[in-house]
Amino acid sequence: MCLGWMISANGYAQEARPEVAFTLVSIPEGKVQLGTPVDIVPRLFEVVDPRNERMSRLLIQTVLSELGAQTKRVPEFRIGRYEVTNAQYAEYLKTMNARPPFHWWDPEDRNQKVESYMNEKLEALRKSSEHAGKEDTELFPLIKKFDPLAYFKANWNSSDPKKVVKWAIPYEEVDEYVNDEKKKVRKSLGQFPATGMTYDEALGYARWVGMRLPTEAEFVRASLGDSEENLYPWESQQIAASVGSNQMQEVEILTDQMKAVDSLNPALASVFGVQGLVGNAGEMTISPFQPLVSKLNYHEILNEFKDEVEKVIKKRSLEEIELGALNEVEWHADDRVVKGATFAQGASRELALIAFRSQFRFAQNRQSFRKFIGFRLAKSQVPGRDALITSIELDPKLQQAQDARIFSSQAEGVERYIFNEKGNFQAYRTVSFAPSEMIFDQKNLREFNEASLLSPVLVGVLYSTETLETPQLNPGFYRVYYRHKGIPDRLNDALRAGSVRQWDQFESSGKTERPEWLSVFQSYGITKEQLASEGKSLKSYYSSSLNGRINPKKSGLYFISSELDLGSNRDVALPFLEIDSVNSTSEPRSGDTLAVKASGKTIQMNSVIQIHSRTRVSYEEYLDRYGKAPRGSSYLEFEFSLQPKELF
Repeated sequence: MCLGWMISANGYAQEARPEVAFTLVSIPEGKVQLGTPVDIVPRLFEVVDPRNERMSRLLIQTVLSELGAQTKRVPEFRIGRYEVTNAQYAEYLKTMNARPPFHWWDPEDRNQKVESYMNEKLEALRKSSEHAGKEDTELFPLIKKFDPLAYFKANWNSSDPKKVVKWAIPYEEVDEYVNDEKKKVRKSLGQFPATGMTYDEALGYARWVGMRLPTEAEFVRASLGDSEENLYPWESQQIAASVGSNQMQEVEILTDQMKAVDSLNPALASVFGVQGLVGNAGEMTISPFQPLVSKLNYHEILNEFKDEVEKVIKKRSLEEIELGALNEVEWHADDRVVKGATFAQGASRELALIAFRSQFRFAQNRQSFRKFIGFRLAKSQVPGRDALITSIELDPKLQQAQDARIFSSQAEGVERYIFNEKGNFQAYRTVSFAPSEMIFDQKNLREFNEASLLSPVLVGVLYSTETLETPQLNPGFYRVYYRHKGIPDRLNDALRAGSVRQWDQFESSGKTERPEWLSVFQSYGITKEQLASEGKSLKSYYSSSLNGRINPKKSGLYFISSELDLGSNRDVALPFLEIDSVNSTSEPRSGDTLAVKASGKTIQMNSVIQIHSRTRVSYEEYLDRYGKAPRGSSYLEFEFSLQPKELF
């Protein structure tokens, strides 16, 4: 392997280490056990010294989030052989002008920015009347800690060079001889795991390359394969399935520092050849940090776990361990599961035996970051699906919507990868669509169409890296709503009750209380000028549910960008694609055991992408979810076509 050298102007030598190849490992479909069974507790206690109260307590608290073991079937997927590296992440930062991890910032520049921030806040406090006369020592505690996320968001595109962040891939300095001369050599850490980004920033990278983060089940599947006995991810003939004192010594896994992703002990690879699943950087997954079973079942299992721990304590004379440590784990909606214990948790054999288990899991909030947590990528076998799944995760409005049930597992699309002359990734292009459930509670399709006038139905989501001509859309992520043609009854009543003449009379009357028809006009964004020119045959009006102007004369799909905040601007016409209607059919066939079925079939035909979508929800699924029987059909179907500006 040939290494190149570059001598910088300051006398440092910079090692140019070859890049790690970006490779994905195919993981076949199979079953995986998630979580730790209660009956394994005695076996787990074999990993700790009974005299070490701190480790015993740590083990107990660690297992709490793992309770509720269950078996899941994981479809075939691909996963990165290595974690995403600093060098790979740097290419994304340069291309997308994204925030570099805080420890990548130039140390001198970082210190200056922190100092400048502190001085600005301190000066503001000095000038405030509330803190007049106070000493600086009293004011310093009032200053919030420097937030690199907020700073970068405020200044990423600043024209002030003093506010632009200077950064570089981390390096380490060592003394080495170059051409018989001793020099300080900066060894690039480009092949080390990229760390220090938030969950959303990791998703940004994943979407850029057309992929996603793995689920917790996929991580464990890649780690253990079909093994139901082994607690650890590595595959070695010398390692017994049971926990034993020799496991750590045989594989020499103990470490006190992070390493290049391709320099780890090969014996630590999983049965599928996936490297670094433990002992390097912790790895974010796309799975929410929630109990593996329902909250009710979790509390029942927690009580069983307490009983088992009490038995172990009595048997091993560990009375000094207080069961007060068995408090329920705090679950937060914005937390995601982190897998793969970090190098820091390999500092001691006992700690490693606890944390290096494949079931070990801990939480990280999606807006926080840690210097020792990174990620690796995963990809399904379906073109376009993963970029769309990642886009769904990145859309806070979609995450918050109560009716936004997207069949992300049914997303399909067309995609293309572009590589440069060296064979390295350069760009990813896709158009993909995922359907929603489209559940409705009307007796027939006529009622459904009428209801869509007031509340357009979310029929799916679209992600495109391409500019579309039909409909006219810029690249981006869109929520797609169906609305039937027509004017709501409330607006029709207002059109019958009000007129331009009455509007003039009200304005000249000096009255402050508006008539009902005028309040309705204003809520729909209808001006007096529009009413005068269009009369009762309105060409457009403002939809508060879609936050933009719509055409009441046509049935079709409206595309709402997740990145566009229209605010109170009621003059923006929403992107629209006319379709005749959605179709409705009866309940699923007798004997169909599939509770929910959906598909977003996408076929590229020359330069047109044709999408056929249908959703079906069974009677039992509807009853279970809504606590009542559906009044009518629960099966909808529609088609539409998209035309990219350029064929890819």
